[in-house]
Amino acid sequence: MTLPDLGCGNGFVLEHLRPHLSDGSITGLDIAPAVLSAAQQRLHGTATPCRWIEGSADDLSMLGDAAFDRVMANYMIHYVPDLNRCFTEVRRVLRPGGIFQLTTDRTDSMLEMYEVHFAALMQMGAPKDLFRATPKGRLSLANGTPTLQTHFAQVRTAAWQDQLRFTDPGPFMRFYEVGHNHCCASSEPDDRLDEDFFRELRDRVRAQVQQAIDATGYFAVTKYTGSFLCS
Repeated sequence: MTLPDLGCGNGFVLEHLRPHLSDGSITGLDIAPAVLSAAQQRLHGTATPCRWIEGSADDLSMLGDAAFDRVMANYMIHYVPDLNRCFTEVRRVLRPGGIFQLTTDRTDSMLEMYEVHFAALMQMGAPKDLFRATPKGRLSLANGTPTLQTHFAQVRTAAWQDQLRFTDPGPFMRFYEVGHNHCCASSEPDDRLDEDFFRELRDRVRAQVQQAIDATGYFAVTKYTGSFLCS
C-alpha cells in the first residue's frame, strides 16, 4: 500500500504503521523542516521505502495523479491555508477506490485544557485576539462532512471519546506547550509575546493544574475525536 501522511510531524504515527506497509511505500509531507528531519531520522533504516517532502498540504503538485492507495491527515487540517485546494489535490492523487483518512476532533474537545489556558490569559490581561487563537473551528467533526462531500462521493465518520488523566503537572505541561503550542497562542510569531509572557502563562496554567491534582488526584483532559473516511 502506498501512503502519504500530510503534516506527518515527527513521524511517530508512521512509525507505528510502518510494519503494516512492508510491501508499500511512505511519503511524509510537512511544512516544518525540523520535524520533517525528525521523522526521517525516526524511520531511518526501515525496509519500507520512505520519501520526505517539505511543503504545505494544499500543494501536492510534486505527487502524481492516482498514485496512492491511501492518504492520511491527522490533527492538522485546520492549519492548512486553502482547504478546498487541499481536498482537490487529495482527490487527484488517490487511486480509484482509495481512501482519504482525515482525523480531527470536535470544537469542545480538550475543553479542560482550554479553560485553564483562557483563565491564565485573563489573569494576565492578555491581548483579546489570543482568546480566539485556535483555528479548530475551520473544520471539525461537527462541520466537516458538507465540505468533504463536495470533493468525495462517500464520506463516513468514525467517532470516539477518550480521556487523559495527569497525576503530575509535568507531562501535562509538555502536552500543552509542545504538543499544542500553548493552545495555538505560540503557533505564529508575535512581537507582543516574548519568553517572559509565555513563562508567566505556563506558571499560571501549571498552578491551576496542580490545584486540580491536589483536589482530586488528577487533572483530566476529555477528548472527543474521530476520523472522516472519504472515497
